[in-house]
Amino acid sequence: MNDLVLLDLDQAISIVAPHYQLAYVAKGWGLDSEIMTAFINGYGIDCNTFSEILPIVKGSLVLQAMRSVRWAEDRNPSWLERNIESARKAIVEHVGAELGMKG
Repeated sequence: MNDLVLLDLDQAISIVAPHYQLAYVAKGWGLDSEIMTAFINGYGIDCNTFSEILPIVKGSLVLQAMRSVRWAEDRNPSWLERNIESARKAIVEHVGAELGMKG
């Protein structure tokens, strides 16, 4: 596989098409939503292909959650705790409970 992945560490965004677009839809509607299913079908992605790219989509969801934490830290500290909790939930859901434990 000769994929090129660009990562903007300052913004914590991973851009891989259609992976990022799938993660963006999943963030708003959920991985198991009807809208997500319609979006996947619209891209012409079958179940096997989606299963293969799902880890990248989940990683992008975690990066998006961490970006929200960074945004709150820099721009709106009153949202920081809420965004940290949201990021923790994303980590637990998409990466594993052992990484999302409160320390």
